Amino acid sequence: MVSRYKVLLASALLISCSNQEPASSDFDGDGWDDREDCGPSDPAISPSAEDRVGDGIDNNCDGIDGVDYDGDGYASDLSGGDDCNDADPIFHPGASDAWSAETSADENCDGVDGVDADGDGYPGNAPLSEGDVFDCNDQDASVNPGVEEDPNTPVDDNCDGLAADVDEDGYESGTGPDNDCDDDNDAIHPGAKELCDDIDQDCDNDLVESFDDLDGDGSPDCIDLDVDGDGVAGLSDCDDLDPTIGQYGAHVCPYPWQPGIASCADAQSFWSAAAGDDDDSATDSDQPMEAVSGIYEVKLPGASSPETVYCDMDRHGGGWTLALIASDDGQDTWTWAQSQLLTNIPAPIGALSAQPLDFASATDFKAPAYHALTFSDLLFVHHSEYPGVGTPATPFETWAAYDGVGDASETLPVFMLGEVAPSCLAWAVEINGNNETYVDPAAQATAYPMSAGTLAASGTLCDTNLYFHLGGHNTYAGRGCDDALDPDYPHSYGPAWSAVLGLHTYYAQCGSGAGWSSLGLGSNYIAPAPVPAVVDESLVELPGLGFGLALGLNVAESGTGRNHLRMYIR
Repeated sequence: MVSRYKVLLASALLISCSNQEPASSDFDGDGWDDREDCGPSDPAISPSAEDRVGDGIDNNCDGIDGVDYDGDGYASDLSGGDDCNDADPIFHPGASDAWSAETSADENCDGVDGVDADGDGYPGNAPLSEGDVFDCNDQDASVNPGVEEDPNTPVDDNCDGLAADVDEDGYESGTGPDNDCDDDNDAIHPGAKELCDDIDQDCDNDLVESFDDLDGDGSPDCIDLDVDGDGVAGLSDCDDLDPTIGQYGAHVCPYPWQPGIASCADAQSFWSAAAGDDDDSATDSDQPMEAVSGIYEVKLPGASSPETVYCDMDRHGGGWTLALIASDDGQDTWTWAQSQLLTNIPAPIGALSAQPLDFASATDFKAPAYHALTFSDLLFVHHSEYPGVGTPATPFETWAAYDGVGDASETLPVFMLGEVAPSCLAWAVEINGNNETYVDPAAQATAYPMSAGTLAASGTLCDTNLYFHLGGHNTYAGRGCDDALDPDYPHSYGPAWSAVLGLHTYYAQCGSGAGWSSLGLGSNYIAPAPVPAVVDESLVELPGLGFGLALGLNVAESGTGRNHLRMYIR
């Protein structure tokens, strides 16, 4: 009985053991039961092991090399894999990736929204209408909207629909009427707005279809540096449509002509009485504008168009028109041989535009106004400068005005033709045993007294009177004063002053050197022995410059024009 019981007990125990789980085992000691460990013999492999992509080993037992949290079969990019979103199984390489302007989701993890087969950053499945992202050739990474168009290839490199449109303005480069004439500038193409410059914006080979081109040079007037071609740039040109009007010494343009202005006196009346703001005071002030010295336009009597003149509006009441300049400029203009330039020959001399407006220097000059305007008064301004020693030179001017010389019925040249030539001053002669003053009535010089000015007689200048055609005088009873052909007695022509000057100082008589105290026009003189030099005064200008030499005023450097005498009429 016992034996049988033991057998039954053993059988029962065996049956009981066959129904129990086998005992757990962790062979590699990595903390994971060998039944759950895909690498039970390798402690580096377990469900909790770090799994980096690249070694070809599934360290974390998820079925792939790397970490695949979403179970889509692609390792997370956090572990070095290709799954750009390992929290969502729809994101992984090879997934369907439709381009969307709204969501911009990159389902296939290629870095762009959509399919970018060539990896150039632009999807080939974007709509054609999205030209800035659409890759027209998603099999060639060198073709996409971000590359520069190469006009030398037949390929549409930048996917703009054109094979040669570098600047991407929608026009292919070329020379035809529909082509882009400058494929490096997207503002230049057929149909672009033409601008006022020297660029053909609309590629029609015409720069001026929308602008004036008065000189016909193909460049629009609005940017033409010199429309009238007078050599003066438009910004400095007083009238860039008139080649006879340019700039003046200080780039000051003339006060424009107004009806009735025929002289500086007229200009002074008009501009001084002009109503409104004077442009030199507060805006909208009612202070009348005062005419200032400068360039004005006047329409001289008998002229068909206005003429530019210089007006002195400051001295002795103003309204003076510059008529003539006798200058120590190295040019022999005012000579006895050319004395008729003062009377019978009306040709102008020089140009007003050549004179600096501050008259720091000047050249010989005769304005058209000299022969056109009638006059009453004369103004003479002598200019010079004291040379500076280590400092700038100091300019100065001496002037004299003579009122009532004319009667406003004739011009100065006509007036001078009526003056005695030569005219004589009084001289001392022996009459009835007495020294008496004698004047030949047929040759009597008219003395015009100075009305105003800074001129003062001193030294060899006998007085401040103005004379015309003054003849030479001496102590020999004045023989030859009224004989213009007598070479021993020189004469002057035109305005003159009485002085003892030049080669005739040994006579010690006022008016003995008449030519040397005129504008420069003196007759022939034959120097008596023992003077070796012979000065042919008929061919050279004498250096007197009116009263300048007599008063020692010609102190500036000779030949520079800084010593000069300006004559104005009114």
